[in-house]
Amino acid sequence: MTDTQREHDVDEALMQAERDNEAVDQFAKAMKEKLAIAREKGRSGWDNRETCTGKHLADLFWKQTTKENKDNYIDLANFLMFLHVRGVHENVLRYAKPCCNTCGNAPCFNEMWRMRDSLDLDIVSCKFWYGKDKQ
Repeated sequence: MTDTQREHDVDEALMQAERDNEAVDQFAKAMKEKLAIAREKGRSGWDNRETCTGKHLADLFWKQTTKENKDNYIDLANFLMFLHVRGVHENVLRYAKPCCNTCGNAPCFNEMWRMRDSLDLDIVSCKFWYGKDKQ
């Protein structure tokens, strides 16, 4: 590799890092704006471990995935940021996931996840697993 090629590779890597940093900055700005709007609506408390558990934040994240509001992915990113900053283990998020649109029962999903090697979790629902809707 020539010195010119090395310089080009270094320049390209620096330009990519700059683009990455700019993208993160833009996204962080959008997250901050959404948080400000939520505070104006009276929402707060994600950082209070006594009144807001990691499991509750995980449940709110999954509930948010069903919403279709503008820039919903920014709301989702904020929930993930809350979980990250709180140091909530990712298994809390995984096990809080509703099993399907049929019942939203996390234990159903957890049992199916345990059996994942023998089930296609993309098509299995509580109707299949239990033979009826879970209530």
